Amino acid sequence: MADAVVTGLQEITDALKSMPDKMLKSTLRSAVRAGANEVKNAIKANAPVDTGKLQKSIKVKASRGTKDTIIFKVKRAFTKNIKMELVM
Repeated sequence: MADAVVTGLQEITDALKSMPDKMLKSTLRSAVRAGANEVKNAIKANAPVDTGKLQKSIKVKASRGTKDTIIFKVKRAFTKNIKMELVM
């Protein structure tokens, strides 16, 4: 397993806290969707290809969260969903 070093977290946190609520939610929603799309692409790349129906069935879907959550699901046919949830 590789180690990663992340720098600048305090600056990011400060920038997010200074944003208006609507802009913050939009920014975080975009970031979570981008992460969900990365998961979707990895699943598609590793899915077996017989007819291609399984790969075509893999989608990212936004779900209604609460006031403080953003939820995206990576849905695929015939298996359980992968849920990505961000709690603000």
